[in-house]
Amino acid sequence: MDRYPALKIFIILLLGVLAASAFRIPFIFSGLLAAAALLLVWAGHRFGIKTVAPGLSLTLLAAGLASYQTRHSTVPPHWAHGSQQILLAKIISEPRRTDRGWRFVSRTIARRSGGSWQPADRKVMTYIGSPEESRPEYGDVLTVEGIWRKAAERRNPGGFDYRRYLERQEVSGIFTASRHRIISHSRGNIVVSGLIIPLRRYVRVTIERYLGGDPGSLLAGLLLGERYNLSRPVREAFSDTGTAHVLAVSGLHAALMAFIIFIILRLLQLPKRAASLGTAAGLAIYTLLAGASPSIVRSSIMVGAVLLGGLFERRGNGLNMLGLAGLLILAFWPDAAWDIGFQLSFAATAGILILTRPIESLLFRTWGSALARKWILTPLAVSLAAQIFTAPLLAWYFHRIPLISLVANLVVVPLTGLILALALAMVLLNLLGGWVSWPIAASAYLFSKIMLESVSFFSRLKLGTINWPTVSWPQLALYAGICLLPFLWRRAGKPRLAAISVVMAAAAVLVWQQALARPAGLRVTFLDVGQGDCALVEMPNGARYLIDAGLCTPTRDSGRDVILPFLRARGITRLDNVVISHSDADHCGGLSYLLDHLDIRNLVISDHPSSQPMFNRALEQARTGNVPLQAVSGYDTLCGIWPARGFLYSREDLTPNGNESSLILYLQYGRTNILFVGDMGPELEDILLQKGLLGRCRVLKVPHHGARPNNPEELAEIIRPELAVISVGEDNRFGHPAREAVENYTAIGSTVYRTDLCGAVIMESDGENITCKSMIE
Repeated sequence: MDRYPALKIFIILLLGVLAASAFRIPFIFSGLLAAAALLLVWAGHRFGIKTVAPGLSLTLLAAGLASYQTRHSTVPPHWAHGSQQILLAKIISEPRRTDRGWRFVSRTIARRSGGSWQPADRKVMTYIGSPEESRPEYGDVLTVEGIWRKAAERRNPGGFDYRRYLERQEVSGIFTASRHRIISHSRGNIVVSGLIIPLRRYVRVTIERYLGGDPGSLLAGLLLGERYNLSRPVREAFSDTGTAHVLAVSGLHAALMAFIIFIILRLLQLPKRAASLGTAAGLAIYTLLAGASPSIVRSSIMVGAVLLGGLFERRGNGLNMLGLAGLLILAFWPDAAWDIGFQLSFAATAGILILTRPIESLLFRTWGSALARKWILTPLAVSLAAQIFTAPLLAWYFHRIPLISLVANLVVVPLTGLILALALAMVLLNLLGGWVSWPIAASAYLFSKIMLESVSFFSRLKLGTINWPTVSWPQLALYAGICLLPFLWRRAGKPRLAAISVVMAAAAVLVWQQALARPAGLRVTFLDVGQGDCALVEMPNGARYLIDAGLCTPTRDSGRDVILPFLRARGITRLDNVVISHSDADHCGGLSYLLDHLDIRNLVISDHPSSQPMFNRALEQARTGNVPLQAVSGYDTLCGIWPARGFLYSREDLTPNGNESSLILYLQYGRTNILFVGDMGPELEDILLQKGLLGRCRVLKVPHHGARPNNPEELAEIIRPELAVISVGEDNRFGHPAREAVENYTAIGSTVYRTDLCGAVIMESDGENITCKSMIE
């Protein structure tokens, strides 16, 4: 590491920032560590002992700790979640039109309290008005009256923690304004308001003039990093093929932009040094234009270092420049250390710099053609090098590694460069008139369609995805050792021995972990799908039952947003049975998406006709996909779940009330029994009592989200559950759960879990004892 001092400093500083954030280390510890480090440095100089280097490393570690702690040393005054507030605020980001109105980040100036304005300084994600209202502008000062809330935290395993994400952007919460008034217009930062925002709007307008739909949105994503206008299927296709990185403005974009700017300046007869300085300045403007995300900032710093090094005829080292970029980013934004774009960008770049040549040398032995080496093997080596370093991060965040990306990137990356060049030419030539830029726009449209079709094709292959549900240190050590061995095998001595030792030790730990793991028991996860039902039952023998599939609305699909991410986090790609209790949209909403993305072995429904369009479309989709369909009428035993046992029951007579036709599922494992009753009402309850199918149960999925008519005192007395789980949406318009229903269960000693308050609820049993925990304690 002595050859790469900037990289070494960056790594130590990064460790300090990560440690301060992960372990909430107090500020005094940083001071003590810095004092101890300086003492080691002094002792090294004074007595000639080898403590200077460790002392300097500890000093850098203390600096990393202190930089994060200083940034988070002031805690804003507490505002109650869901409280009504009147704020005076200034818009500090460019407003964007959304379905909820205009969205922007504002910095509060004051807060109305007790008839007077009190100083208040915090960043808030703000929504005002409706999309049809006139656009608020960057720099505007306005008063807003509405509801302040904390952002949603992680409510389900495998879910996204939006609250932590905003906190790392130093945004304290979300403000939804019912009324607002713009008090004054100001320009804010003159560079942003006078240059960056007008340029960004000009680029958007130009793209919209020539290209619409996904091709136009793709150009906006490649040039500006604004991929939110791409249709959801296109975004999912990029994600599934591991090519989404081209939509995050990064190294490829910065290098190409620098090359184009440099060529233009040279064509204008500028000297080489002046062209280099101009390119660096243009690259800085482009960085701000593209949103200044960590990936583009890292790339621009590295490209800028190369340009400036050329002025002094100095050739920089790639890893040192990577370290320099990291140092500069962390110096101004320590929270970037937790940004996924920052982590993936630095990991991919490090992999390319470290492993590309060794991989090339291995691949070149397989193919001697110079043409194949240049256009196939070298790009493959770059893609594989980046994949090796980013794979643990992809597993950590997304629980899967799409190997198809190795092939897809051979097509997508060259197309990205070509489309970027055409898009930039189109934007520049538009200044001369439409007749000049139309041919360029037509070419950009053609190649954009080719890229979109290519990504869609690779996505449909559904090949080569490694599921990696949980990432542990032994797994990482085994992975690193296996990746290093091919490059160290021919090197006798300590490096090869160390790699072999790491592989063997990590493998031994993993084997013993598996051997000493307790036997599988029964696990039930009641997912938080909002105002709907969904639970995954994992049987002791490994069978998996999904009971109901949550809600689907225009903005939220439980299958896409909750259930599938959870299953991936659990490493589940196959469901043995999906049981839909009845046809209401809040129980079957996510089924259609799951049928498209999962291997479902059997779909179980009640044998009652339904006129619900969403339910019937999903059934038709299941038939088209050759998913076996089991319609239950009366009593049916659950098979293939031993040592657990259970039954299904669907009333045999017809009823127009969908809730009263709910499919009942009863499950027993040892002394643990669970009852899933859908939206059962009093009528179905009487039928179950008459047939002797309703009695004491230790765990109950509470009927109909805790509605009062469906949860009388008599039902609670009959079942007397130890755990009563209410699947219900936060602040739902139905007023669920009813206070009387909750009191009926608490009165008999039940512990009540509500998904609106607790998030997902996870119950485990060994057949005797039951343990229960929730995502939000």
